Amino acid sequence: MSSESSNCSSFSPLKCYYGENVSLLKFSTSQNPGRRFFACKKYDHSRKIHGRKFFKWYDIEQTNWQRDIINQLVIEKQKQNNDIIQLRRETAQFEEDKKMLKFENDNLKIQNKILVDEIEKLIEEKKGSGKSQSLSIANEVNVPYFFKL
Repeated sequence: MSSESSNCSSFSPLKCYYGENVSLLKFSTSQNPGRRFFACKKYDHSRKIHGRKFFKWYDIEQTNWQRDIINQLVIEKQKQNNDIIQLRRETAQFEEDKKMLKFENDNLKIQNKILVDEIEKLIEEKKGSGKSQSLSIANEVNVPYFFKL
């Protein structure tokens, strides 16, 4: 047991050839999807330059079937992310359409109230003048067909 703890306490981090600590990095390619490695902090991902000449794989090499499955999952995740983006756009458009329809509906309610008030006013005027031709009142006012009596 004491040897285990001494091994743990004597563990020293990996260092590059110039004595600096290295970093554990992960960079995905189709050949090494998500595979982690140790590299000098000056490692350049874009040009695959290993900084101060230190590069060591942390993970064991993947088999072809593991690599294929991981690559398929990465593609599927990208597709799902694209679907989410598209659904968010559609949802935003639906919300905008909903606001516009509510605005139009509110305006139609106001117009309807104005027309109903006009009709009621004309009916009262006709009643006061002794005329009982309430069916023709709608024709005297600019009333849409579906509102006509």
